[in-house]
Amino acid sequence: MTVRHVLIALNLFALVAIAAYLIWAVLSPKRASTDVEPANLTPFLPDEDLESRRLERVQGWALLFAAVVAIALPLYWLHEPSRQKESANYFDKNAIHRGLVLYSDPTMDSFDPTVSLQWRSATAPTVGAAPASTRSATASRSRGRSRRSTR
Repeated sequence: MTVRHVLIALNLFALVAIAAYLIWAVLSPKRASTDVEPANLTPFLPDEDLESRRLERVQGWALLFAAVVAIALPLYWLHEPSRQKESANYFDKNAIHRGLVLYSDPTMDSFDPTVSLQWRSATAPTVGAAPASTRSATASRSRGRSRRSTR
């Protein structure tokens, strides 16, 4: 028995246990006590006890945190455009390096992306570029289509 089979069996056991619990919870008779008074009808502390030093402390902390948010959000928004530009530059720089690794010459003994790309640019056409003979034929066909479509 492999680890995969053990995990599948464990998951099946857990699903059966959850299903059994749900069936038991739904079908079991409810035992609600009738002598408990609802929470919204329970009398609470009078206003004199509630309006104390503790309330003023809580309100002071709430004011402090509201001020922090009121100051921090505009500061974050002011920094956001430059953060996005930095992130785009960082991504572009790393994408270039990843591309160098992906498209380097695999026959080279040691990896040197600059040598590999110089060799490729000198000997191989760029990716997606059509040969010179098909470029002129494609251009003339597209010019012909554009003239016909304007008539």
